[in-house]
Amino acid sequence: MTYLDELRQSAIQQASKPITPGKVQQQNLTVQIREWHAALPVELRQAPRTMDELIKLLPGRSGSGRQARAGDISDCLLSLGWKQKRSWKGPRFRRIWVPPVC
Repeated sequence: MTYLDELRQSAIQQASKPITPGKVQQQNLTVQIREWHAALPVELRQAPRTMDELIKLLPGRSGSGRQARAGDISDCLLSLGWKQKRSWKGPRFRRIWVPPVC
């Protein structure tokens, strides 16, 4: 495995890790999204995301162990400049979220 392959693999693993509970749960959901996105490797920052991915990554508003709600995430993404698009490929049509150009 080359160095670039190892770097890509590490970036993919880092992007798929959920945000750890604790102090982060007490923060505003917008701050959580901003910090998660900033922590991603440059290669992965511009990748579109599905709502399913984001729900799995973000803890909910309270410390009850529940996941964040799609409506709350959607409001935060819009306030951060993300754009919502529709994917017409595959058997399921789904919404994807495209991050703002940095």
